[in-house]
Amino acid sequence: MLRKTVRVLLCGIVFLGMFYSISIKNYPVEAMNAIKWQKMVEWENGLRDEIGDLEKQFEEEEGKLLTQMDALEEVMSSNQKSLKKTENYAQKSLKAKVCSKANRYCWKAKESYSSYRKNEGTAYLKMAKCQELYDSCKELSNQICQRQKKLLLDEFEKEDLEDIDKFRLLVKESEKVDSLEEEVSEELKEADKYSKKLFNEYYPYLLKLVTCEAGAEYCPDVDQYYVMNVVENRVENKHYPNSVVGVIFQKGQYAPTWNGSWGRKADKRTQENVKNYLLGNIQTGMPKNIVYQAAFAQGDYVWRYVPNHVDEGSYYCGVNE
Repeated sequence: MLRKTVRVLLCGIVFLGMFYSISIKNYPVEAMNAIKWQKMVEWENGLRDEIGDLEKQFEEEEGKLLTQMDALEEVMSSNQKSLKKTENYAQKSLKAKVCSKANRYCWKAKESYSSYRKNEGTAYLKMAKCQELYDSCKELSNQICQRQKKLLLDEFEKEDLEDIDKFRLLVKESEKVDSLEEEVSEELKEADKYSKKLFNEYYPYLLKLVTCEAGAEYCPDVDQYYVMNVVENRVENKHYPNSVVGVIFQKGQYAPTWNGSWGRKADKRTQENVKNYLLGNIQTGMPKNIVYQAAFAQGDYVWRYVPNHVDEGSYYCGVNE
């Protein structure tokens, strides 16, 4: 009985297998193709949806990047201008023949360089943000292209990639700014050394001369500034020695160098005035051709007369060249 039952079951299984095989073979080909087509359409639509979402993300990131690039470009342009001004003033300082001008140009160079340094951190942060956004845009564009290739579509719009690739130009420009900064900072150091050297050379001699010529309490500050300016005008004038020592000790020029008054002690006011003038903090407006300072008029014309309530005052005169 058991064997019969098993035999019947086996026959049933074989019969069902044959029926299923016959049914599959006879299933309409069109229906099978329709299923495959439906799956392909679903796959394609899914990819297109992904591409659409990625393109939206790309547009958002691209907008942020372009905004940041504009801001970065503005900061970099400002930094370049500051460095160029620094370079210009540093070169003028190094070419200056007299102390006050060398120092005046040097502190102007330092001011410009300080402005650059303040913006340098801002530029660095903006560059880092741009790099982050640029990398994000590149990654999104790669993802879009990968999906487009699967659909046999044209690659991502080149115009969009060209817009974000302008960031590479900013990177190169930033490298140029860094290179310029290295050169300028070295030039500024040289200008600083040179201006300090001139100050150390000029200060002791002009302090003594101003003390003797206009160091009395009744002599106004401007008198002291003019005395120094005349000395520097002579240093720059081809008809006089080209050093402060040469001008002051030129034979027959400044009486304190031979009349015994050279050793007079300078007061605090005179020390401060000489220091401020030589550091370039004082500009008198005196023309270059004013080369005479005395208690009487001389030369071709009188540029300024500085009176006081004790003696005949001082005349500052020029020559027509």
